[in-house]
Amino acid sequence: MTMPHSLNFEQLRVLYFMLFAHITDVHLPTTPVKPHELFSKRVLSYLSWHLKRKKHHLKPVSDALVEDMQSFKPEHICVTGDVTNLGLKGELEQARDWLQALAPANKVSFVPGNHDTLTPWSVRQRDKYFSPWMQSDDGKAEMPYVQVRGNVAFIGVDTGVATLPFMATGTVGAKQMARLEQVLNETKEQGLYRVVLIHHPPLPNINKARKALTDAEVLARVIDRTQPELILHGHNHVPMEYGRGETQIFGTGSASVDFGDGIAVAHYSLFEVKPSGELKVTHRYYNPETRKFATR
Repeated sequence: MTMPHSLNFEQLRVLYFMLFAHITDVHLPTTPVKPHELFSKRVLSYLSWHLKRKKHHLKPVSDALVEDMQSFKPEHICVTGDVTNLGLKGELEQARDWLQALAPANKVSFVPGNHDTLTPWSVRQRDKYFSPWMQSDDGKAEMPYVQVRGNVAFIGVDTGVATLPFMATGTVGAKQMARLEQVLNETKEQGLYRVVLIHHPPLPNINKARKALTDAEVLARVIDRTQPELILHGHNHVPMEYGRGETQIFGTGSASVDFGDGIAVAHYSLFEVKPSGELKVTHRYYNPETRKFATR
Protein backbone atom coordinates (compact mmCIF):
# COMPACT_ATOMS: atom_id res chain seq x y z
CA MET A 1 0.00 0.00 0.00
CA THR A 2 1.32 3.45 -0.90
CA MET A 3 1.14 5.84 2.03
CA PRO A 4 -0.18 9.34 1.28
CA HIS A 5 2.79 11.74 1.50
CA SER A 6 0.58 14.57 2.76
CA LEU A 7 -0.18 12.83 6.07
CA ASN A 8 1.98 13.28 9.15
CA PHE A 9 2.85 10.50 11.59
CA GLU A 10 -0.07 11.09 13.94
CA GLN A 11 -2.52 10.94 11.04
CA LEU A 12 -0.92 7.75 9.75
CA ARG A 13 -1.12 6.30 13.27
CA VAL A 14 -4.87 6.79 13.33
CA LEU A 15 -5.24 5.26 9.86
CA TYR A 16 -3.17 2.16 10.54
CA PHE A 17 -3.83 1.45 14.20
CA MET A 18 -5.94 2.88 16.96
CA LEU A 19 -5.05 3.11 20.64
CA PHE A 20 -7.97 3.81 22.96
CA ALA A 21 -8.61 3.60 26.68
CA HIS A 22 -11.54 2.27 28.68
CA ILE A 23 -12.40 3.59 32.13
CA THR A 24 -15.57 3.11 34.11
CA ASP A 25 -17.32 3.43 37.48
CA VAL A 26 -15.38 6.52 38.54
CA HIS A 27 -17.87 7.34 41.32
CA LEU A 28 -16.72 10.90 41.86
CA PRO A 29 -17.33 12.12 45.44
CA THR A 30 -20.90 13.08 46.16
CA THR A 31 -21.78 16.76 46.33
CA PRO A 32 -23.87 18.50 49.05
CA VAL A 33 -27.38 17.06 49.30
CA LYS A 34 -30.58 18.99 49.98
CA PRO A 35 -33.09 17.13 52.19
CA HIS A 36 -35.81 17.03 49.53
CA GLU A 37 -33.38 15.31 47.12
CA LEU A 38 -33.39 12.24 49.35
CA PHE A 39 -37.16 11.66 49.11
CA SER A 40 -36.58 8.73 46.74
CA LYS A 41 -34.40 5.63 46.48
CA ARG A 42 -31.51 8.09 46.68
CA VAL A 43 -31.64 7.80 50.45
CA LEU A 44 -30.41 4.19 50.22
CA SER A 45 -27.54 5.12 47.92
CA TYR A 46 -26.74 8.07 50.17
CA LEU A 47 -26.45 5.78 53.19
CA SER A 48 -24.39 3.27 51.18
CA TRP A 49 -21.99 6.02 50.13
CA HIS A 50 -21.44 7.37 53.64
CA LEU A 51 -21.32 4.01 55.41
CA LYS A 52 -19.01 2.24 52.97
CA ARG A 53 -18.36 3.46 49.46
CA LYS A 54 -16.73 6.82 50.25
CA LYS A 55 -14.00 4.96 52.18
CA HIS A 56 -12.93 3.15 49.01
CA HIS A 57 -13.84 5.34 46.02
CA LEU A 58 -11.25 8.11 46.27
CA LYS A 59 -10.73 11.09 43.96
CA PRO A 60 -6.89 10.94 44.25
CA VAL A 61 -7.04 7.42 42.83
CA SER A 62 -9.10 8.40 39.80
CA ASP A 63 -6.85 11.46 39.35
CA ALA A 64 -3.82 9.15 39.32
CA LEU A 65 -5.58 6.96 36.76
CA VAL A 66 -6.24 9.88 34.42
CA GLU A 67 -2.63 11.04 34.70
CA ASP A 68 -1.34 7.55 33.95
CA MET A 69 -3.76 7.02 31.07
CA GLN A 70 -2.93 10.34 29.44
CA SER A 71 0.78 9.46 29.48
CA PHE A 72 -0.02 6.84 26.80
CA LYS A 73 -1.67 9.49 24.58
CA PRO A 74 -4.70 7.40 23.56
CA GLU A 75 -6.51 8.56 20.44
CA HIS A 76 -9.84 8.00 22.15
CA ILE A 77 -11.25 7.46 25.66
CA CYS A 78 -14.32 5.35 26.44
CA VAL A 79 -16.19 5.97 29.71
CA THR A 80 -18.95 3.49 30.49
CA GLY A 81 -20.89 5.17 33.25
CA ASP A 82 -21.32 5.62 36.98
CA VAL A 83 -19.43 8.89 37.15
CA THR A 84 -21.88 9.91 39.91
CA ASN A 85 -23.34 8.22 42.99
CA LEU A 86 -26.84 9.64 43.44
CA GLY A 87 -27.50 11.40 40.13
CA LEU A 88 -27.84 14.73 41.95
CA LYS A 89 -27.74 18.06 40.10
CA GLY A 90 -24.42 18.92 41.74
CA GLU A 91 -23.00 15.50 40.90
CA LEU A 92 -24.11 15.74 37.27
CA GLU A 93 -22.46 19.15 36.99
CA GLN A 94 -19.29 17.77 38.54
CA ALA A 95 -19.33 14.79 36.14
CA ARG A 96 -19.83 17.10 33.16
CA ASP A 97 -16.84 19.19 34.23
CA TRP A 98 -14.75 16.05 34.75
CA LEU A 99 -15.55 14.80 31.26
CA GLN A 100 -14.73 18.21 29.78
CA ALA A 101 -11.32 18.14 31.47
CA LEU A 102 -10.59 14.59 30.32
CA ALA A 103 -10.08 15.40 26.63
CA PRO A 104 -11.79 17.30 23.79
CA ALA A 105 -15.36 16.08 23.33
CA ASN A 106 -14.61 14.41 19.98
CA LYS A 107 -12.08 12.18 21.75
CA VAL A 108 -14.40 10.89 24.46
CA SER A 109 -17.36 8.50 24.20
CA PHE A 110 -19.66 8.18 27.21
CA VAL A 111 -22.63 6.03 28.20
CA PRO A 112 -24.44 6.43 31.55
CA GLY A 113 -24.65 3.88 34.32
CA ASN A 114 -27.36 3.06 36.82
CA HIS A 115 -26.03 5.58 39.38
CA ASP A 116 -26.14 8.36 36.77
CA THR A 117 -29.82 7.57 36.11
CA LEU A 118 -30.83 6.69 39.67
CA THR A 119 -34.19 8.49 39.59
CA PRO A 120 -36.64 9.56 36.85
CA TRP A 121 -35.35 13.13 37.27
CA SER A 122 -31.78 11.96 36.63
CA VAL A 123 -32.90 10.10 33.49
CA ARG A 124 -34.54 13.26 32.14
CA GLN A 125 -31.33 15.23 32.71
CA ARG A 126 -29.12 12.84 30.74
CA ASP A 127 -28.98 14.87 27.53
CA LYS A 128 -28.61 18.20 29.33
CA TYR A 129 -25.36 17.16 30.98
CA PHE A 130 -23.92 14.42 28.77
CA SER A 131 -25.00 15.15 25.18
CA PRO A 132 -21.52 16.31 23.95
CA TRP A 133 -20.23 12.78 24.58
CA MET A 134 -23.37 10.86 23.59
CA GLN A 135 -24.11 11.82 19.99
CA SER A 136 -23.29 10.45 16.57
CA ASP A 137 -20.90 12.19 14.22
CA ASP A 138 -23.87 13.80 12.43
CA GLY A 139 -24.94 15.45 15.71
CA LYS A 140 -27.94 13.20 16.33
CA ALA A 141 -28.51 12.21 19.96
CA GLU A 142 -30.50 9.06 19.14
CA MET A 143 -29.23 5.97 20.93
CA PRO A 144 -27.19 4.03 20.18
CA TYR A 145 -24.85 6.66 18.80
CA VAL A 146 -22.06 5.91 16.32
CA GLN A 147 -18.72 7.72 16.41
CA VAL A 148 -16.13 6.71 13.79
CA ARG A 149 -12.48 7.36 14.60
CA GLY A 150 -9.94 6.01 12.13
CA ASN A 151 -10.98 2.44 11.35
CA VAL A 152 -12.95 2.04 14.59
CA ALA A 153 -16.66 2.64 15.19
CA PHE A 154 -17.55 3.39 18.82
CA ILE A 155 -21.20 2.46 19.35
CA GLY A 156 -22.73 3.71 22.61
CA VAL A 157 -25.69 1.89 24.16
CA ASP A 158 -27.72 3.45 27.00
CA THR A 159 -28.89 1.00 29.68
CA GLY A 160 -29.60 3.63 32.33
CA VAL A 161 -33.15 3.45 33.66
CA ALA A 162 -34.66 4.46 36.98
CA THR A 163 -35.41 1.39 39.08
CA LEU A 164 -37.05 0.39 42.35
CA PRO A 165 -35.13 0.46 45.65
CA PHE A 166 -32.44 -2.22 46.03
CA MET A 167 -32.36 -2.70 42.25
CA ALA A 168 -29.47 -1.78 39.94
CA THR A 169 -30.75 -3.26 36.71
CA GLY A 170 -30.40 -1.82 33.23
CA THR A 171 -32.48 -2.07 30.07
CA VAL A 172 -31.65 -1.51 26.41
CA GLY A 173 -35.27 -1.41 25.23
CA ALA A 174 -36.87 -2.60 22.00
CA LYS A 175 -36.36 0.61 19.99
CA GLN A 176 -32.70 0.98 20.87
CA MET A 177 -32.14 -2.76 20.37
CA ALA A 178 -33.50 -2.63 16.82
CA ARG A 179 -31.35 0.38 15.96
CA LEU A 180 -28.30 -1.31 17.50
CA GLU A 181 -28.65 -4.30 15.19
CA GLN A 182 -29.03 -1.94 12.25
CA VAL A 183 -25.92 0.11 13.01
CA LEU A 184 -23.87 -3.01 13.74
CA ASN A 185 -24.75 -4.35 10.30
CA GLU A 186 -24.08 -1.01 8.62
CA THR A 187 -20.69 -0.50 10.24
CA LYS A 188 -19.74 -4.09 9.40
CA GLU A 189 -20.50 -3.41 5.74
CA GLN A 190 -18.24 -0.34 5.98
CA GLY A 191 -15.36 -2.55 7.11
CA LEU A 192 -15.06 -0.86 10.52
CA TYR A 193 -13.86 -2.44 13.75
CA ARG A 194 -16.96 -2.21 15.95
CA VAL A 195 -16.62 -1.39 19.65
CA VAL A 196 -19.88 -1.47 21.64
CA LEU A 197 -19.90 0.57 24.86
CA ILE A 198 -22.44 -0.38 27.51
CA HIS A 199 -22.57 -0.05 31.29
CA HIS A 200 -24.16 -3.36 32.29
CA PRO A 201 -22.66 -6.74 31.30
CA PRO A 202 -24.32 -7.61 27.97
CA LEU A 203 -25.02 -11.33 28.47
CA PRO A 204 -27.42 -13.27 30.69
CA ASN A 205 -26.25 -15.09 33.83
CA ILE A 206 -23.34 -12.71 34.50
CA ASN A 207 -25.03 -10.90 37.39
CA LYS A 208 -27.77 -11.64 39.88
CA ALA A 209 -31.21 -10.47 38.79
CA ARG A 210 -31.18 -7.28 40.85
CA LYS A 211 -28.03 -6.01 39.05
CA ALA A 212 -28.47 -7.57 35.60
CA LEU A 213 -29.49 -6.28 32.21
CA THR A 214 -33.21 -7.08 31.98
CA ASP A 215 -33.15 -7.79 28.24
CA ALA A 216 -29.77 -9.53 28.10
CA GLU A 217 -31.29 -12.56 26.34
CA VAL A 218 -32.44 -10.33 23.49
CA LEU A 219 -29.10 -8.53 23.32
CA ALA A 220 -27.29 -11.88 23.24
CA ARG A 221 -29.25 -12.84 20.12
CA VAL A 222 -28.33 -9.52 18.49
CA ILE A 223 -24.68 -10.20 19.31
CA ASP A 224 -24.99 -13.68 17.79
CA ARG A 225 -26.39 -12.27 14.55
CA THR A 226 -24.00 -9.32 14.18
CA GLN A 227 -20.81 -10.43 16.01
CA PRO A 228 -19.30 -7.04 16.91
CA GLU A 229 -15.57 -7.29 17.36
CA LEU A 230 -15.45 -5.88 20.91
CA ILE A 231 -17.82 -5.02 23.77
CA LEU A 232 -16.68 -2.95 26.76
CA HIS A 233 -18.67 -2.62 29.98
CA GLY A 234 -18.37 -1.70 33.65
CA HIS A 235 -20.83 -2.09 36.54
CA ASN A 236 -19.18 -5.01 38.38
CA HIS A 237 -16.05 -3.16 39.58
CA VAL A 238 -13.80 -6.09 38.61
CA PRO A 239 -11.75 -6.88 35.49
CA MET A 240 -13.55 -9.47 33.38
CA GLU A 241 -12.72 -11.16 30.08
CA TYR A 242 -15.08 -13.44 28.18
CA GLY A 243 -16.75 -13.69 24.80
CA ARG A 244 -19.67 -14.72 22.65
CA GLY A 245 -18.78 -16.38 19.35
CA GLU A 246 -16.26 -14.12 17.64
CA THR A 247 -17.05 -11.19 19.95
CA GLN A 248 -14.53 -10.34 22.67
CA ILE A 249 -15.99 -8.83 25.84
CA PHE A 250 -14.09 -6.97 28.55
CA GLY A 251 -15.41 -5.63 31.82
CA THR A 252 -13.16 -3.04 33.43
CA GLY A 253 -12.77 -2.44 37.17
CA SER A 254 -13.71 0.73 39.01
CA ALA A 255 -11.49 3.74 38.30
CA SER A 256 -11.33 4.98 41.89
CA VAL A 257 -10.98 2.08 44.35
CA ASP A 258 -7.92 2.29 46.61
CA PHE A 259 -7.39 -0.92 48.58
CA GLY A 260 -10.34 -2.64 47.02
CA ASP A 261 -13.94 -2.71 48.18
CA GLY A 262 -13.42 -6.35 49.09
CA ILE A 263 -13.03 -7.23 45.40
CA ALA A 264 -10.35 -5.40 43.42
CA VAL A 265 -8.23 -2.26 43.26
CA ALA A 266 -8.68 0.46 40.62
CA HIS A 267 -8.09 -0.65 37.06
CA TYR A 268 -8.36 0.54 33.47
CA SER A 269 -7.52 -0.92 30.09
CA LEU A 270 -5.76 0.17 26.91
CA PHE A 271 -6.76 -1.37 23.58
CA GLU A 272 -4.76 -1.25 20.37
CA VAL A 273 -6.53 -2.24 17.17
CA LYS A 274 -4.15 -3.03 14.34
CA PRO A 275 -5.04 -2.83 10.61
CA SER A 276 -5.39 -6.62 10.50
CA GLY A 277 -8.06 -6.45 13.19
CA GLU A 278 -5.69 -7.92 15.77
CA LEU A 279 -6.37 -6.62 19.27
CA LYS A 280 -3.71 -5.95 21.89
CA VAL A 281 -4.91 -5.33 25.45
CA THR A 282 -2.93 -3.77 28.30
CA HIS A 283 -4.37 -3.77 31.83
CA ARG A 284 -3.22 -1.12 34.30
CA TYR A 285 -3.78 -1.57 38.05
CA TYR A 286 -3.47 0.80 40.98
CA ASN A 287 -0.73 0.12 43.53
CA PRO A 288 -1.77 1.55 46.94
CA GLU A 289 1.85 1.58 48.12
CA THR A 290 3.25 3.66 45.26
CA ARG A 291 -0.09 5.37 44.53
CA LYS A 292 0.58 4.80 40.85
CA PHE A 293 -0.69 2.50 38.13
CA ALA A 294 1.33 -0.33 36.60
CA THR A 295 0.89 -3.25 34.21
CA ARG A 296 0.67 -6.68 35.80
